[in-house]
Amino acid sequence: MLRAHVSAIAGEAAARGGRLAEALPYWETTLRDRPVSFRLLGRVLPVVVHDDGDPAVVRTADLLRRSIRFREAAGGYTLKVSARSGQVMVELFGPNGVLLREAQAAASADGKEAAREFLARLHQPRVDLTQLGIGSLDGQIGPAANARDIDAAFRGEPAGAADKAGRGRQGS
Repeated sequence: MLRAHVSAIAGEAAARGGRLAEALPYWETTLRDRPVSFRLLGRVLPVVVHDDGDPAVVRTADLLRRSIRFREAAGGYTLKVSARSGQVMVELFGPNGVLLREAQAAASADGKEAAREFLARLHQPRVDLTQLGIGSLDGQIGPAANARDIDAAFRGEPAGAADKAGRGRQGS
């Protein structure tokens, strides 16, 4: 949390010093670690907005340009708004072309649905629970050995206790 706040502030200092290219990597750290820091600190992201000309896309792009979360600035992040199969797709790219955030919603006459969806996702942290990560929630490094281990974990017993208890019964 602290790293995200410090990165947001360091990025702002670099940007105010006229070094926008230096600020963007700091802000990427904030976007990755705790994106809500931008809102909490009252910071806005510099963007260059591109749209594909589709009427619903143009309306969404205009709403995002007017959002208090962004300011248009040459050299900022790329905010691409496009139409795909009846949907409006909004994507935020870093200067190196890496996708930082994305959202899609049904195309609407006023463009609000896609803009609203993207702004909601902008400040949400990314959570990546891999299979290994899910298995380690009970303190194990790998997947649970068997159903007895899972049951034992829910009872608060240490990992492997079910196997030891099971082996003890088999020998009786």
